[in-house]
Amino acid sequence: LSIGDVRMRLIDSGPSSPPGLATETFFNSVILARQQILIVTPYFVPNHDILRALRFAAHRGVDVRLILPQKNNHHCTGLASRALYEDLLTAGVRIFHREPPFIHAKTMIIDSSAALVGTANLDIRSLELNYETMVLIDDEEAANKLKQLFLEDIAASTEVTLEEWLLRTAIQKLGENLCSLM
Repeated sequence: LSIGDVRMRLIDSGPSSPPGLATETFFNSVILARQQILIVTPYFVPNHDILRALRFAAHRGVDVRLILPQKNNHHCTGLASRALYEDLLTAGVRIFHREPPFIHAKTMIIDSSAALVGTANLDIRSLELNYETMVLIDDEEAANKLKQLFLEDIAASTEVTLEEWLLRTAIQKLGENLCSLM
């Protein structure tokens, strides 16, 4: 699909779509990145393949940054997300907590040349159960405009460091791991 000079593709996923379409779209975007992956999502509980791809991207030198809400409107989902931080931080993924108000944007920017924007979160419900719509934008100018918005959100965020993350209490870790299991 082309609107003006911007190349884009509509991607619908859900129970009636080919299995794994949303997962495959995110996974392929991560493994194709060479320089940078910028992600903003309110719910971050992806499957193991996407987690592994993000860690591997960071290990191979890709600048991987996540913006997640500081306070999640779904408490258990927020805790489940936090159960994943240590492995990501250890791999070199940078995580930022966006200050309130609650951020509900869903964007992935790849190498300042392409972006995914839409309704899909990086969680199991969006990847496998819900009907979701994303637009893959293959345009450097549009991707850079989205990157500027991402950088504005970084400015309103606090970075989570591995050193401070390791200082969490045992009860915090227990809550995160219990929510992750659910």
